Order: sequence, then C-alpha cells, then structure tokens
Amino acid sequence: QIHSPLVDRLQGQGGQVEIRPSMASLYREASRVLEQVEKGKSVKQAAMGNASDSSNPRRSLALVSGVVSQRRALEKAMHKSGIWKELERVGQSQRSLALVAAYDLVAGQGLPKKRKAGGKLLRVLRTNEKQLRMEFKRNGGNVIEQKDANQENRRRRFARLNPLAGADLDTIKKQLDAHLIQDTHVPNLIEFPSSFATTLNASHSLVTCGHLILQDKSSCFPALALIGEKWSGGDILDCCAAPGNKSTHLAALIKGSKSRVIALDRDPQRFDVLKQRIIEARASDTIETRLFDCLALEPHHIPNVTAVLLDPSCSGSGIPGSSARTLKSERLAALASFQLTALTKFLTCFPAVDKVVYSTCSIHHVENEQVIAKALQATQGTFELVHCLPSWTRRGSATIDGLPEHLASRCLRVDPQFDAMTGFFVALFQRVKPSSNSLLLPPSLIFKQRQQEKRNMKRKLKRLKGRRARNIDTPTTTSSIPTTVPPPIETVTRKRRRTTKKKSADYDQDSGCSLVATKKRCLFSS
Repeated sequence: QIHSPLVDRLQGQGGQVEIRPSMASLYREASRVLEQVEKGKSVKQAAMGNASDSSNPRRSLALVSGVVSQRRALEKAMHKSGIWKELERVGQSQRSLALVAAYDLVAGQGLPKKRKAGGKLLRVLRTNEKQLRMEFKRNGGNVIEQKDANQENRRRRFARLNPLAGADLDTIKKQLDAHLIQDTHVPNLIEFPSSFATTLNASHSLVTCGHLILQDKSSCFPALALIGEKWSGGDILDCCAAPGNKSTHLAALIKGSKSRVIALDRDPQRFDVLKQRIIEARASDTIETRLFDCLALEPHHIPNVTAVLLDPSCSGSGIPGSSARTLKSERLAALASFQLTALTKFLTCFPAVDKVVYSTCSIHHVENEQVIAKALQATQGTFELVHCLPSWTRRGSATIDGLPEHLASRCLRVDPQFDAMTGFFVALFQRVKPSSNSLLLPPSLIFKQRQQEKRNMKRKLKRLKGRRARNIDTPTTTSSIPTTVPPPIETVTRKRRRTTKKKSADYDQDSGCSLVATKKRCLFSS
C-alpha cells in the first residue's frame, strides 16, 4: 500500500490506485528533486542530495533534467490537451509528479506497461497521449516516439564484485540464483539479465553490505585504462570523484600495493555521498577524501601522485533518456572550456605525474576529441596519446577540428545505442620519456630544440676560447726573478719534460722552469 496526498485524494474520488512500488517511488523521487530545483538548486546538486534515499538516482536525474529542459513546451501541451483541468485541484507536489510522468510518457522511456497501473493520474495521461504528443511537438518539444516493448530490456545491466569486501563469484551466484555472465573486458564485472534488475537494486543485501557495486560497464573503463595490466606504483588522484564508483574501482585494482587513492570533490553534498559510498565499499583504508577544488591544486598538495583520473563535469549526453543531446552550443562550449582547463593543468603543472586519464559520459565531439586535440598542443610534446584498452573495438572519431585518424583510434568510445550501455569517452595520456623517438614531437618543437642546442654549443665554444686565452695571458712567476711573459704553452711543456729527464743543476724544482732559459728571457726583456 502506497500513502501520499495524491493517492489519498484519488482514493477519495473512487480511483483505483495500483501503482507499482518501484515506479511510484521513482516518480516521487524525481518530483522531490524537481521541487528542489525550483527552489534554486542545480539539477545535479538536488539529485546528489537525494542519492542516498533513491533506488535509481541515474534514472531520476535523467527525468528531472528532461523536465527542466523542456518544461515550457510540456506545460503548454498539458494545458491545451486538457490534462490540467482534470487535475486542477492537485497541489504543487502532485503537479511536479504529473510533469515527471508526462515527460516520461512523451519523451522518456514510457509509462508502466500494465494498462491498469497508476490510478487516475496515469490513466488520464494515457487517454490524452495522442493529443499530448501532438501539442508537445507543436510547442517545440523534442518528442521521442514510443519505444518498442523490448528496447528497455535490451539495455545491459552490470554489477562489480568488490574484492575489498571479500566478494566471491561462486558465492554470489548461489545467493542470487540467476544466470550471471562474467565480462571479458573488465575483471570482476558480471552481467545479469534486465528482468533481474528489479530484484538486484540498491536495496539488495549484497549491495548494502558492499559485496556488489552496481556500476555500468562503460564507467569501469577509465580506472582500468589508468591502472593497466600491472600498477607501477605511486598514489592516484581522482578528480571530481563523487559519487565514488571510480574511486572504489581504483582501490580494488591496486589492492595489495602500498599506493592509495586521493578522491576530491568541491561540492559538500556530493562529498557526503562520496564518503558514504567509500564506507559501504570498505575502501576507507585505501582512499583518502578531500573537500577540495581540483583547479586549486598545486604540486606540493599531492607530492606522491603519479597518475590522475579526470572525469570532469560534462553534459551527460551519454546517459540513456537524457535530454542533454540537444544542449545549446554555448553551454557545450562552456563545459569544454572548463574540461580543457582542468586537463591542461594536470598535463603541464605536475612534473611527478606520468599518466592521465580523461573521461566523460558525453557523446559530443566538442567535449571529447576536440578537448584532447587542444590539450596535446598545450603539452608541447611532453605527453603522448596512448592506445588504451585495445580489446575494445569502438574507437574515437576523426574530425577536421579534432583529432586525425591515427590519434582518434587511440581513444575509446561507447555508443549508448549500439552497445546498450551508458555512452562514454576515454583517453589515456602518458609522459614521453627523454629517450623516446623525437618523431613523436611536433615539428615546431623539434626546430626550437635544435635552435636551442646550437645556441648552447656556441656558448660552450665561447667559454672554451675564453679559458684558453686566460691560460696564455697568465704570466709565470718565481720567488726571486721578476715577472716576465712566458713562452707558448707547448714550448714550456716541452722544456719541462726535457729538464725533468735531464735533472740538471740548472733546473729549479720549485718553479718547474729552466733557470738558464729564464735568465735569458730576463736579459732579453731588459
């Protein structure tokens, strides 16, 4: 039984309330987030604030983002289709609930498949669906046609075994009693049927105790690309770490080493979620959390860090059901500017850092390949783009204003439509060693290095000439004979060798000169 003001009101009117708990809770969570957005919070802040109480925070975030981006067209369509008249006495919270459900109907994943589910609210939406879609499209809304019944089931579901909590695959299989498939790309990652998603959720005992972490396969790629087959040592920095799945994955991959993970986030609410996730994953001994802005970092703050995982704020256009694919170019340009600033900082300002992974859950080239191309120019050849995770076949895209084909193929992409996962982009930078081939450097830098070498050689020759001139001009002195100009260096050396061999009485042992030759020079000079 579900209790809410809307349900009580519908029951008083004789409506049959048969909303499934999972769908009802999802719409209520999204409506609460929407109310906080209306009070002035950003969508991500509001969603992260309710993440601990949410059964599906990713889906809730996608719903609220869609409502916010297309609210004007949605409200006009609901008004012209007559839906507001039938729900005119519904309060503010129920109004936000109706907006969320209406958006899910016309531009989301659709309402529950059961025709009787949802009571009067969903029945009204279904009755006016055709007119609602028509008005929504007429007012500028981005209409997504009703999906096929099997399209949602086609999306792949994953969970990661947590070795920090002592998770074992055989034990997990016995407890779940489901057909689990071990992934071939990511270690300790299992895939389970979509029909099992309602059972294996955030409230499942295996998830709450930390043995399983619900994480999409594509979001496991950044940590896996950074660590590689074997970790070389040193601390790891995870920038913009909340909600913490990548941080805990890094901690699991370096288990048994002396390295640690430093997880940063500057938002207090997201930081609280990060700390809670780390405690649930039993990774507190390996992960150090800091409430800090990654752009304010200096080398002395992280002296032992040798690798950086940068997953900055992005449009989120790779998230299924997200409306960020239609963002304005100005917003995308602002996001790309921030991403480039953060990436360039870690590539140029931290001499101890040898590896940097850049990743986004975006499908836009302006946030991915174009950022990588500009960052490579800023490094001036100190870093190179490495072919990350070669076993994954879908690679980056070459564009005129982005990366050429041979560099784009070194990046990794996940397509949400064809791969049935969250869209992702991953690129791996590695510092170029001094002994590396100079062909890896751009021609302009090679020319500058050669010019600098020529200047250094000229300075060196000039210093050598100066030393030789000083040696020639320096007079030879004795304690009893006045100072005079010595013969050339070769002559002195030759006479010194001859006198040493003869060992005559005319040879002065203290000054190292022939007394006869010295007297002759004095007489000649006088």
